[in-house]
Amino acid sequence: MRKQFILFVILSLLTLIASGPMTFAVSASISKAYNSSEKFIDGEIVSLVNPKTNVVALSDYHNQSSMIGIVEGENQGLVSIDPNLSSVQVASYGDVEAIVSNLNGFISPGDKIALSPISGIGMKSNGTSQIIGIAESSFNSSSKYISESIQTTSGKKIITRVGYVRLLIMIGSGQGNVSIIQRVQNFAQSLTGKPVSYTRLIVALIIAALGIVSVVTLIYSGVDGTLISFGRNPLAKDNFFKVLKNISIISVLIIILTLILVYILIY
Repeated sequence: MRKQFILFVILSLLTLIASGPMTFAVSASISKAYNSSEKFIDGEIVSLVNPKTNVVALSDYHNQSSMIGIVEGENQGLVSIDPNLSSVQVASYGDVEAIVSNLNGFISPGDKIALSPISGIGMKSNGTSQIIGIAESSFNSSSKYISESIQTTSGKKIITRVGYVRLLIMIGSGQGNVSIIQRVQNFAQSLTGKPVSYTRLIVALIIAALGIVSVVTLIYSGVDGTLISFGRNPLAKDNFFKVLKNISIISVLIIILTLILVYILIY
């Protein structure tokens, strides 16, 4: 009875997790309140310019080493730390909408995003600069945009497109190796042909792990109990194979359910 109860709990968790992500995956970021005298637009990249007073400013090439995240509107994140009316919420973890430009080319899912010459705005990384995160959606010729004019050091004016991409915040060196999670995410995106958010990927992996644990637990407990009974009563051969058949059917059903839930999440 105890083993059946454990299996029931595991299956219930699978169902709850499958339904749960739909309610929070839309906005799965963690933000914290910072101080600033500036007015920001949601999606701008900011740096911590004064750690003692928690003051932030738009990121540029002078303070990009202190980048801490992306400005986010109130109540947009999954968790908001110390929110108040006079502060600015900065997301430092999770999936957010970020403002980018096409100064270094259009952006595809999986591209690293670095700071552009326009303060607070990202662009496709050149592979050497510090990055703010990984793009999870595209910014291309068909994306919504506004035009922005910048002036080069030679005095030449350039017109660039500025718009939004979904971004997984991952501040670090642009020369760093891609993490295992990123590799799995890129693999999932190559299978689905569309962006797979970090949150959905993690939940899908948890569901897959729970499914594997459920099957292993079921097989082990069923076979172990049957072998013990068979050892005590060698004549219970028919019952042994009957139990194995039932275990196989339930295991296949669990695997199918797990695959369906993972499919729903990543597609």
